[in-house]
Amino acid sequence: MPIPIRRGAPKYPVKLRKAGIEGVAVIEFVGSEEGLTTDIFAIRADVVSLAEATAAAVSQWKFLPAKKDDKLVACRLQVPIIFELASQ
Repeated sequence: MPIPIRRGAPKYPVKLRKAGIEGVAVIEFVGSEEGLTTDIFAIRADVVSLAEATAAAVSQWKFLPAKKDDKLVACRLQVPIIFELASQ
């Protein structure tokens, strides 16, 4: 399993925050052998702009790559991100 070394939180979309809208976005991506995120896409999101914000954040994440038999390997991951106004 890759180990996160930089994992910034997504920015809460301003329009949703002002409207009091909360929700969840589930993002799938590949943690590459180089420790980068690739093939990022939303599996589901309560609001499209939550998926966009989450994908933008995930694209900046960095990992220590996963290993199998002492070789660096890519790994497919799914991450749910919860957008709550109380946490802002």
